[in-house]
Amino acid sequence: MFGSFFQCIPFCASLSRSSIQQSAGGKTQIASVVSCSILVVILLWVGKFFEPLPKCVLASIIVVSLKGMLLQYKHLIKFWKCSTVDGFIWIATFLAVVLVAIDVGLIVGIALSILTLLIKSLKPYVCLLGSVPGTEIYLDMTKYKGTVEIPNIKIFHYCGSINFANRDQFRKLLYKLTGISEKLQKVKTVQEDGMKDESPHDVKCIVLDFSAVTYVDSGGFESLKRIIEELYKKDVLVLIAAISCPVYESYKKSNLYDLEKEGMIKHFPTIHDAVQYAVEKSIPISITYESIRL
Repeated sequence: MFGSFFQCIPFCASLSRSSIQQSAGGKTQIASVVSCSILVVILLWVGKFFEPLPKCVLASIIVVSLKGMLLQYKHLIKFWKCSTVDGFIWIATFLAVVLVAIDVGLIVGIALSILTLLIKSLKPYVCLLGSVPGTEIYLDMTKYKGTVEIPNIKIFHYCGSINFANRDQFRKLLYKLTGISEKLQKVKTVQEDGMKDESPHDVKCIVLDFSAVTYVDSGGFESLKRIIEELYKKDVLVLIAAISCPVYESYKKSNLYDLEKEGMIKHFPTIHDAVQYAVEKSIPISITYESIRL
């Protein structure tokens, strides 16, 4: 009765009878009433005719009723080609259902799926984007040939969510890919030596591509605020580009919006707009951006 409120497949007491009921086209629990009534008749009056049959014959009836479920192993090839992780989850769930029980198999499948999502959230897809000469398109420089990096500007692409669980990971990935950690260490060394380095390869601006960011919680915004304030003190301009509408609604209510009012950060509808703004801010670069576009 509980499952009927959630469009659950009508089930009987055992896996084999549930499989037969589903293959016969059962839609409601009334089908279970009919099958149970037939079963009562068999037990009371017809069962004596099956008593002399060998157990292997009775077992074959169950195997035949489970044929449709057992043949689902063919789906494994499709899932494995799509993703090895999905294939592993399919195998673990299938074996748990067949060898243990249905409820245990469902628990195993759900637990593995949730664990996979958590692991993927801690290892998001990140990359640096480069400009396609003559266009306003920016692509992953490690996967697309012909893209060029804009001098002194790093375009950081992040795919996933920024929350309390992975905010430290976000900071490490950002600093690692953009080389900010090396720059901060370099600035510290220069200050101690009393020398001034005017290297044209220093990072002057970071464009955060948030087009693939799905969610940012309060802990994520707090971490972003600390990163922006730290970079602002080191004369590194931070711009946010292509922020999605749901994330932007949270952005307006966060502490980052206060930083934007103070001029420490700005957001733009596209990456190209952010890059153009960075160039117009007279960031010293060794090669002009217009020469790259030509």
